[in-house]
Amino acid sequence: MYEGQQQQQQEQQQQQQQQQQQQEQQQQQQQQEKQQQQQQQEQQQQEQQQQQEQQQQQQQQQQQHSKQQIAHESAAQFLQQQQQQQQQQQQQQQQRKNEYQKKTAATSWEANKEELRSHCSSSSSSSSSSSKCSSSKCSSSSSKCSSSSSRSSKCSSSSSSSSRRAMESSSNSSKHSNCSTGSKDDHLSICCSSSNSSSSSNSSSSNSSSSSSSPEKKLLM
Repeated sequence: MYEGQQQQQQEQQQQQQQQQQQQEQQQQQQQQEKQQQQQQQEQQQQEQQQQQEQQQQQQQQQQQHSKQQIAHESAAQFLQQQQQQQQQQQQQQQQRKNEYQKKTAATSWEANKEELRSHCSSSSSSSSSSSKCSSSKCSSSSSKCSSSSSRSSKCSSSSSSSSRRAMESSSNSSKHSNCSTGSKDDHLSICCSSSNSSSSSNSSSSNSSSSSSSPEKKLLM
C-alpha cells in the first residue's frame, strides 16, 4: 500500500510538473506573441512615421516648387511691365520728336517764305528801248525769267489816241537778262529774276522811249 501511494504521488507530481511546464511554455508563447505584436506595432509606427516624413518632405518640395514658380512668374511679369513701360516711353519720346520736327518745319517754312517774299519784292528789273515808229508812241519791253530761261521782247503794242499799231523795220536789238536763283530748302524752291534789256530800232517817223520794270517771282512747292 505504501509503495502504491508513493507511485501515485510521484505520478501526480510528474503530472503537475508537466502541467507547470506546459503553463510555462504557454506563458512563454504568450510572451513571445506579445513581443511579436509589440514589434509589429513598432514597425507599423516606424512605417507610419516614415510615411509622414515622406509626405512632409513632398509637401515642402511642392511648396518650394510653387514658391519658385511664383517667383519666376512675378519676375517675368516684372520684366514684361518694364518692357512695356520702356516701349511706352520710347513711343512718347518719338511722338514728341515728331511733333517738334513738324512745328520747327512749319515755323521755318513760314519764316523762309516771308523772307524770300520780301527779298523777291525788293528785286527789280529795268529795260529801256528807243525806237522810231510811224506816228505812234510805242511802249514795250517785257522780260520774263523763270528757272534760268530768257525771252526776247518786241514792241508789239502801241499806246496812242488813234490806236494805230507800231511798225518796225530793219531793227537791231541787243538784250541781256540775268536770273538769280534764290535760296532752296526741303520745302521751298524759289527763283527771283531781274532782267536788263535794251533795244533800238530805226523806222520812218516818230521817236518814243519807254522803260518798264517787271520783277517776276515764281514759288515752286
